[in-house]
Amino acid sequence: MSETLIIIISVVGGFAAGVINTLAGNGSVITLGILTEIVGLPANIANGTNRIGVLLQGLASYAGLRRNVDTSLKDNKVLLSIIFVGAIIGGITASQISNESFKIVYKVMMVIMLFTIIAKPSRWIKPNTEIASMIPRPLMYFILFLLGFYGGFIQMGMGLLFLAVLVLLEGRQIMEVNLLKVFIIIIFTVFVLAIFVSQGLVDWKSGLIIASGQALGGWVAGNYISRSEKANTIAYYILVIMVIMVLVKMFFF
Repeated sequence: MSETLIIIISVVGGFAAGVINTLAGNGSVITLGILTEIVGLPANIANGTNRIGVLLQGLASYAGLRRNVDTSLKDNKVLLSIIFVGAIIGGITASQISNESFKIVYKVMMVIMLFTIIAKPSRWIKPNTEIASMIPRPLMYFILFLLGFYGGFIQMGMGLLFLAVLVLLEGRQIMEVNLLKVFIIIIFTVFVLAIFVSQGLVDWKSGLIIASGQALGGWVAGNYISRSEKANTIAYYILVIMVIMVLVKMFFF
């Protein structure tokens, strides 16, 4: 395959991943596939290289979402802090224990999530804001801690689960949750990318090429799609598609 074609595939695939990550999650399924199968990077280097795009796309997404989504990071500092602490502990744990045994659990969780999403779409498009008052705050904080721990330990599908917890249990709007999700992922990625760079596990050329597409995709989604009155509906359908794609990949490939 020619270098020109590889660059085109990387940029186009990065763009798609940027849009998906901004509105739902798991766009890394696309970028990691390109880095390993098209570019030909070893899995560990592809994992580190992918963080360049995640960071730049996150910054571009956040810039757009921050202008178009009405929510305050200051008002959510407790929520974000709990998730962050859980992620740090999960990351430390993951460095000492293999996560292979958790793949079956992840599959089950994705199946449950798919049925939860399609059973009553209105809960996602027009969430019930009263549901949060039904859950004791200590229990909600514990759930958020587990969400962060999961993100630090396994990370795969963190964006999808982040949406599920805050939309269904907190009664938040999808686009509001996407802003919080993008913010916390930026914070994660700064630390994680630094670790990969220190270990020499980043291919800057390939990473910056695919990151250019991701940043553009994140910027488009954050600036334009998030303005639409149907933004929550669009995000919902992208979320359904991504969960189905993840399940198909896990069970059949």
